[in-house]
Formats: sequence, C-alpha cells, structure tokens
Amino acid sequence: MNRNWRKGGKNAGTFIAAIFVILTSAGLTHGVTMEFGPEFNPANNHYYAIYSTGNPEIFIGWDSAKTAAEDQGGYLATLLTAEEDRFVLDAFAGAITLIGLRAWIGLTDVQEEGSFKWVTGPEGIQPLTYNHWLPGEPNDAGGGEDYVEWRNEPGGYGTNQAWNDVPIDAWGISQFMVEFDTNPIPEPATFFLLGFALIAVFGGYKKRFKR
Repeated sequence: MNRNWRKGGKNAGTFIAAIFVILTSAGLTHGVTMEFGPEFNPANNHYYAIYSTGNPEIFIGWDSAKTAAEDQGGYLATLLTAEEDRFVLDAFAGAITLIGLRAWIGLTDVQEEGSFKWVTGPEGIQPLTYNHWLPGEPNDAGGGEDYVEWRNEPGGYGTNQAWNDVPIDAWGISQFMVEFDTNPIPEPATFFLLGFALIAVFGGYKKRFKR
C-alpha cells in the first residue's frame, strides 16, 4: 500500500510539472495571457507575442509588465530597427480591426529625461538609434512620462501606429509586447509528456484503489 501511495505521488508530481510548463507558456500562472502570437521574425530569429490581463478594464503598469515578460522567459520588446518595427506592426495588424492595440515596450528615459534607452533586452542597456514616435511625441506631458507604449490602432502607419511616452502606470494599458529568443510555445513533446503523466497518474490511482 505504501509503495503504491509513493508511486502515485511521484506520478502526480510529474503531472503537475507538465501542467506548470504548459500554463507558464500561456502566461496563466502569472495573471496574464498570451493574446496574440507568437509571431516569428526570420530576420533575427526572434518571436513576438502580445500578452494582456485578459480584461481591457484591468490595467498593468510598465514595471509589472516587465516582470511578467521575464516570468514568461522573454522580455519587453526592443524594436531596434525600422525593419523590426515594421515586422511587429504587420504581424499584429489583424488584431487592430476595431479598437487597436496599446502595449508596453522596453523603452524608457527614467534615468535621464529626454534620453530614451532600451533597458530590457539581453544585450543590456541600448541607446535609441531608431525611433517611431507619434507626431508631437515624446512630450513628457505633465511630467513623469518616462515609459513608452507601442500603439497599433486604425488610422494608418505613421499616425496611430507609433510610440508614445506615458507614465509608468498609464491609464488604459492592459497589454504588453514580449520578445523571445526561442519559441515560447512548448514543443509537441511537452504535450506528449502531459498525456503520459495523465495516464501514469490515473493508472497509479486505479491500482491503488484496487488494493
């Protein structure tokens, strides 16, 4: 009896581990979900996804989005070139039919006003060499607009499809863009592991109850 209980416990642990891997890949263990993507960019072999709180009325601040992105195994996107910026605009164009997207990216001037830098990528802090600001931005309106949202809304490239500086807890932002060096979706083997774990767990419990 004890041996079967130990076996069942071991199988349950395998099952729980498999579930955790899959939930993590979807963001479900951190209060966020992958809303769009991942989209693969062959130019740099990176993947991009839009995560959200799942409710447009539940906002997320830049710092919380940064932490959540890292928890997923990625980082707030760093759009270093015009080509990369164009890629994500096109990749998520199908998501903007009605209300558009507003998502945090890894750009800030919190250390020095007016000197924006990418601070979230694996390369470390990167100076801003390419930019795609909305007209009249960045303007630090009211002071304290030290973080950047990426906007992809109906209206045309160069107007509402660009960047805007906002406060760290800006109203209305429930999404953030995550960049990954590898595919964030589990390989098929992970799902086989889940199936195997389910069989093992229920098989162990069945034997235990028979005794």
